[in-house]
Amino acid sequence: MAALAAILIGVLGDSDETSGEHRDSPDDPTAPGTLRLEIGGDAPETHPTKEAGEIEPPPHPVDPPPPPPEPETHLVREGESLRGLARKYYGDPERWTDIQRANGIRGTVIQAGQTLVIPR
Repeated sequence: MAALAAILIGVLGDSDETSGEHRDSPDDPTAPGTLRLEIGGDAPETHPTKEAGEIEPPPHPVDPPPPPPEPETHLVREGESLRGLARKYYGDPERWTDIQRANGIRGTVIQAGQTLVIPR
């Protein structure tokens, strides 16, 4: 089994021996500021090098995360309970403690007219 060999060759500069002119064409893989990457027997690829202190921009603009959703509220009516509200909003009366914790309630007593935050 043949092992793949990767050789990274940095070309810092090259002159045409006969004319003394510097070859710096963007299509010239031996031009200064290019790297030649050879992998196995594949043809070499060229990649521009970065100047000292040059920072590559991100591939695309990064959008900030969306703001968290506004919490839902509920105005307590006579006869309602934390278990009943949990059943109404979550489909599970056992999640009454989610509402209790979100509102800083000790115990299970809620009052008509009280506004409760319903966490999602």
